[in-house]
Amino acid sequence: MQDEDFDWTQQERAELDALGRRPSPPELEGRVIERLRASGLLARRQAPRSSRRWLLAASLALLVVGFALGRWQAQRSSNGRPTPSYILLLHQDASYRWGPGRLALMAEEDRWARGLQKKAELIEGQALTDDGHLVTPTRTVERLAPGDYVSGFFLLSVTSDERALAIARSSPHLTHGGRVELRRIWPS
Repeated sequence: MQDEDFDWTQQERAELDALGRRPSPPELEGRVIERLRASGLLARRQAPRSSRRWLLAASLALLVVGFALGRWQAQRSSNGRPTPSYILLLHQDASYRWGPGRLALMAEEDRWARGLQKKAELIEGQALTDDGHLVTPTRTVERLAPGDYVSGFFLLSVTSDERALAIARSSPHLTHGGRVELRRIWPS
């Protein structure tokens, strides 16, 4: 299997690359070898360097495959079907109440999102800018009209429509006069 066969996130790819570059403390290897020799578990002869490299490569490959299988399994529910995915679209208009300010609201939504992350229900969430463009069927580009707009989104991976609705109802966006649209994502 090639590395391209896995759907790695940018962070996972960086962490995997860092594993190969991270040196181990030189004294650690020597101490482990001496203890193994002292206990009779390691003979004085060592395998040729090429065999050790092959063993290291095989171990790393097993680690990568195990990691990928774990990610794949985590995306599946107990009945063998993929866990449903949902998107929450945060709507707001001119009547939206910012309260103490935009930063305080963002901190409140961040705490809410971290709670969902801890339960492995949040895939991703982002705020969107207030302005945007609309591409029409004739391929002309228009600025979005002021008024009701989508100000952010959250992608969820939960086991049921009921759980997705409960999460939508708990959004801090609602307490400030915003609306939350919940849509199920078609399974791929």
